[in-house]
Order: sequence, then structure tokens, then C-alpha cells
Amino acid sequence: MGLLSSPMGGLSFAAANGLIYTQGALPVSTMVVDRCNGTTETITVNQTFDPVDNDTITLPFGNICSVKLNLSNRVLVGGFGTAGGLFGLSLDVGSVTIPFDEPITVVASSTVVRTLQLADTNWVTASLIDLDAQEIVIVGANHALHNQLRDAIKYDSAGW
Repeated sequence: MGLLSSPMGGLSFAAANGLIYTQGALPVSTMVVDRCNGTTETITVNQTFDPVDNDTITLPFGNICSVKLNLSNRVLVGGFGTAGGLFGLSLDVGSVTIPFDEPITVVASSTVVRTLQLADTNWVTASLIDLDAQEIVIVGANHALHNQLRDAIKYDSAGW
């Protein structure tokens, strides 16, 4: 297990080819911590984080193999394309499980030393959402790409 001197994890969306994020919202109600020994701990959070600004979420002291963030509302992401156009995503994710690449032990408070990345690189791209200059693309519940993008956050997130 990696020994940490920080109880914080910096949240971020994975890079997206052809897109620049300008805003995001991750409304976390509770965090379920896998303690690496078959037990979990549920912590009330009730806070909205902005992964575009790399907001930090407090990780509890002790051994951690993964965290599950239960969400109280939709994940929101907005921005613009590098070739023009605007985009917005409103995704009904429900919860995000973030496994760490190796178990960690949090021992004292200090600075951010862990990244909690939402989705995998190029989970969304300008070409995937067909974003052109002078265009606005909104992906909501009824959009054909909603489930694919939702699942990218829900199942392809990771911590290190």
C-alpha cells in the first residue's frame, strides 16, 4: 500500500480531443470507501464539486482501495470546441466508482496528492458529438450518446 500524507483527492474530467471544458458539476451526496479488508465506510458529503476547476474531495484516514461517489443529481459538463461551437452534457450517472491503481493509506492532512479522474481519455470528443463551428450541441437524457457518455464516467473512472 502507498503511504499518503494527504486526505484530499483532486477531481478532474479526462482529456477530450477537440474540446475545452469550462464548467462542470459533480453533486456528491455520499462517499462509500472500500477499506481493502471487505468492509466499507459511508460518509455524508452533500456537496457539488467542479472537476473542471480540479475541486478536491476529502478522503478519510485509513486504508482505501476505491471510493464510490453516490450522486444526488446529474453530472454537468460544458465548454467549447477548439474549432468553434459550444457543448453541454447533462448525464444521469447515479454513482461513480473510482478504484485506485494501488491501495493507499491516508495518514495525515497536507496537500493534494491523488487524482480522481472521471472517465478515460477521449471519452467524449468534438467528432463524437459532431460539434462544428457555429453550432451548439446538448447531450441530455434523450440524446443517442447519453448512455455511452454516462457509462464512460460511471465505469471508466480511476484514481492514482
